[in-house]
Amino acid sequence: MLDETQSVTVWEYKLVSMGNPLEPDVETRANAFGSQGWELAAIEAGVWVFKRPRVGEEPTSGPLRAIIEQSVPLVEVEVEPALLAVPGSPTAPSGS
Repeated sequence: MLDETQSVTVWEYKLVSMGNPLEPDVETRANAFGSQGWELAAIEAGVWVFKRPRVGEEPTSGPLRAIIEQSVPLVEVEVEPALLAVPGSPTAPSGS
C-alpha cells in the first residue's frame, strides 16, 4: 500500500505495427516516437509497445479504475500473522 509520500507513475501506451525491423525506415520511425517522449517497452509479434508518463491524471480513478477492476480485481487482503509464520520458528503457533 502506498502512503502519502510515495508517488505512482501513470503511464500511457501506444501500440504500433512496425513491420520488419530491418526495413530502412523503422529506425527513423522509432526515433520519431522517442523524440515525442515515447520509450520502447516491448516488441511482440511485430507490434512495438511504447510508453511514456501520463501528465495530470490521478492513478486508477474514474472509468480507468473500473476497467482495471474488471480485468484484475483490486482487493486488500488482511492476513493473520499465524499464517505468515514459518513452522518451527519462534513466531509459529504451538503445535506446528
